[in-house]
Amino acid sequence: MNAQTTIVAPCPVIVGQPLYCSAHGLHWVATIEPNAAGQFLAIGGPAPMSPIRWDIVAVSSDAKRFTMDEYTATKRAADGERFPARSDVADLLALADSAAETRRAAYQQEQVETQAGRSAAESAIAQYKPAWAECAIIAELHEDASDSASDYHNHRTVRTVVLAWSSHRRDLFAEMRKAAATFPETAHLAEAPENAEHREKYSMGAGYYLKNGWRDSSGWCVKKSHGQYFAVAGLEFSDSAKGITPAKPAAATRDIPPSAAGGLFTIEEHTHTKKGFQMHIAIMGERVDRDTYDALLSAARPLGGWYSKPWGGTPGGFAFKDGAKARQFVAEQGGAAPGSNEGKARPVADSKPAPSTGPAKLRAHADSMQAKIDHCLRDRDTNTPRKARMAAEARNEGTQWERAQRIARTLAERLEAGDYPSALARVSTKAELFDLAAEAMDRGGGYYDAGRPLGRPYDHRDLAKNDKAAAAWALLDAPTDPARANEEELRRQLEAMRFAKIPGYFPTPSALVVEMIERAELPDGADVLEPSAGSGAIADALRDAGHNVHCIERHASLADILRLKGHEVEQGDFMELDTARQFAAVIMNPPFENGQDVEHVRRAFEMVRPGGALVAIMGAGVSFRAQRPYSTFREWLEEQGGEMAEIPAGAFKESGTGVASVMIVVRKGAE
Repeated sequence: MNAQTTIVAPCPVIVGQPLYCSAHGLHWVATIEPNAAGQFLAIGGPAPMSPIRWDIVAVSSDAKRFTMDEYTATKRAADGERFPARSDVADLLALADSAAETRRAAYQQEQVETQAGRSAAESAIAQYKPAWAECAIIAELHEDASDSASDYHNHRTVRTVVLAWSSHRRDLFAEMRKAAATFPETAHLAEAPENAEHREKYSMGAGYYLKNGWRDSSGWCVKKSHGQYFAVAGLEFSDSAKGITPAKPAAATRDIPPSAAGGLFTIEEHTHTKKGFQMHIAIMGERVDRDTYDALLSAARPLGGWYSKPWGGTPGGFAFKDGAKARQFVAEQGGAAPGSNEGKARPVADSKPAPSTGPAKLRAHADSMQAKIDHCLRDRDTNTPRKARMAAEARNEGTQWERAQRIARTLAERLEAGDYPSALARVSTKAELFDLAAEAMDRGGGYYDAGRPLGRPYDHRDLAKNDKAAAAWALLDAPTDPARANEEELRRQLEAMRFAKIPGYFPTPSALVVEMIERAELPDGADVLEPSAGSGAIADALRDAGHNVHCIERHASLADILRLKGHEVEQGDFMELDTARQFAAVIMNPPFENGQDVEHVRRAFEMVRPGGALVAIMGAGVSFRAQRPYSTFREWLEEQGGEMAEIPAGAFKESGTGVASVMIVVRKGAE
């Protein structure tokens, strides 16, 4: 190997030298350290991809710290006559570090306070948000933070108020206007002109919102928000959002003719056909005129009532979610008619809501999921990192569909038994079941990582949905199959190894493994050592043949794979381990680089007990190179009566290398 000397050019600046740029003003070089990371500067150097030799830290007189490379420092070098050097840069740097630490502590304190405010907001949302609500209608008070001189446009949100709750996610301006009317400071938007309705559902748009002015102007903005995205510190709630119904002026109530209502109501309990909740309907015994109807509706609304039209088997009448409110309404109108069914119906509303779908439909959903499961879990190409990630994502989706299928079937059984979770009473579609089956994932493995399942429900950032997901997962004895999870983790790690650059790691092709085991002539149930086990190509075959395998592997990721496969693994460098234990055979594919294969084979032979055999794959250079380690090895092999056979070219192509290799077999004589 030829020696090569690397000459590092001296740093072009010195400690204390003044630097200047228009963005940061005057600053001085404080420290100079060699760049140990081997980085390159894509642009800005004397040539593309110029190597960075020096890490330079500069500091300004107001204790601001700047980090740069030598090329940037050279460009900033200031006139030494106009800007003299400074000898107190160490003191300035200490001040800069102290100021940075103060800013960091202030930022951390701000984060703590922000999180506390967010937690308080989430608690308040859980307190006030109805179970049926899908979204909140919120009002934000904006302050314009734009700068026209720099073409910067933005705003600050100084107040956030929840105005009302909505049972759907559609952006309806009529609904926003109605909610705006419930809060004094946004009431003007209820009657705002049509141009206050902004529709910006496009890239870089602000969505649908109600506001007098443009998106970043100062003023109130009313819009919809779902999940927990509006859970901000200082979140406020209007009386309407808290469920407080404002008292209406007495003058607004019409007198109802006693003869029109007295004794004519019958109260029945029914299930809302669309939303699934229980309601108590005050049914009129006869038709009334329009004025009387309007007066009755005005009396029902302060009690939370509304008029429900007849539908299917559900009669028409004034409906209330609370039975007590229905009775109060009827009492105020003169009492219930004889034979009223109020109180005779099963008190479903006081226990749990009636299910919105039946067991048969849930089972049909479960059966229809099978085609999706089969599609997601089918075999796919994984010969590139991108394809491997896509295949893993498809398997994750298939596992989620399987979990949704199990939830659907279990929920169907619970519905038939009448023992179903209240939170799941309204679950009726495949999309809902799939959403609730989502699993939290660790996606910290980089761009090509499809994520590692964490075995718990996904955090939807919505308290109601999280409750549903927890109830759905609780239906299952084992939401995640341990065997499937272990299999998927093993597959994930094996695919990651396919594209990893581990020196000397090339899995042994299966055809060579079979030949190696045959040439070892092992007795039944032999204990065998694999000292460079890799991902277990040789160890797997030995175990399948009924032998006891002891694996040694130095790389942690490969050792983890071996453990997932159930092998006995000793993690460490084979060349540094104790050789006291001996085996009936050693079968190995050691690393070839720098003659390591010669050293490994000689060391492994010491661990073969008398009468045993060693079978190894080695680099072809061992058969002809003249250097002393190779010639000495050939002499040793001949002394031991060993054999050496050339392996056909291209045998390791499937493992990603075309290196020439040989197979040696050497047996240890009986003592």
